[in-house]
Parts: sequence; C-alpha cells; structure tokens
Amino acid sequence: MPTEESLDNRIQAAVAAAEDAFWEAIARRFPECKTGDLSPGTTFKLRAACTEAVQEWTSVNR
Repeated sequence: MPTEESLDNRIQAAVAAAEDAFWEAIARRFPECKTGDLSPGTTFKLRAACTEAVQEWTSVNR
C-alpha cells in the first residue's frame, strides 16, 4: 500500500498532467488566443481546487 507521501506525490503529478490536458483542450477551442497568460492568483486557485478534488476523490474511493 502506498505511503501518504507517495500518494501526495502521485496526486500532484496527476493534477499537473490534468492541467496540461485541460489547457490543451481550451487552446484547441480558442485558437484566436495566442498566449497562455493567466494571473498567478488564478493559477494558484485552479491548482488548489484540482488538488482538493483529487484528494477527496482518492479518499472516498479507496
């Protein structure tokens, strides 16, 4: 069984991969947007919300 530390690392890696896939899908739908700029605050909130969702999901579905 994975340790909590390795679970945290797996969650962070999964969230990072999911964010990449999310922005790829968004960029395909909005080709007129030429950069990927987003404010640091919004970037932080998005990462935090995704991380919280995955933490809950992994906790509830074990």
